[in-house]
Amino acid sequence: MTQMKKPPRPFIKGMLELITLVELKRSPHSGKDLAGDFVFLTNGKWRVSPGTLYPALRAMESKGYIRPALSKGIKGRREIIYEITPAGLKRLEKERAEVLGHMRNMLRMMAPLMLRLMHEFSDEEIRDIMKDLEELDSLQEAIFRMPPERRRKVVRGIAKAAGIIGKGVLR
Repeated sequence: MTQMKKPPRPFIKGMLELITLVELKRSPHSGKDLAGDFVFLTNGKWRVSPGTLYPALRAMESKGYIRPALSKGIKGRREIIYEITPAGLKRLEKERAEVLGHMRNMLRMMAPLMLRLMHEFSDEEIRDIMKDLEELDSLQEAIFRMPPERRRKVVRGIAKAAGIIGKGVLR
């Protein structure tokens, strides 16, 4: 697997905080579990070292975003299990909105170039596709307002439909 060039320090700090809060919202985790989540959620491109992760966890704890829930011993070693706090949940919602906004803006900015590079679409075709994508914004907003379980079901259905369409197009 190809390793990416190391991103800037503020980006790493932000990603560590975001992934930590996302995963702790799901359930309490140890630092080791969080390190594995970081690898998974970056598709194996970034691995966080203990020298980066644990100071970040201590900083998040001092900000009141996380707290140690319990400490358990495995093979004679102490392992701290962290959980998210109400302040951490509030921070996560703010970060979620910001990250999704940045991703949406990046997609809008890069989509025309991607369409040209990958598929050699004409200017007119790119304009039409971008217009269609803009019309999907209201659908995306509606999906994000759904309860999580319903949202997962809808997103899986859309992904499955896209896969079926893709197979038909690529034949």
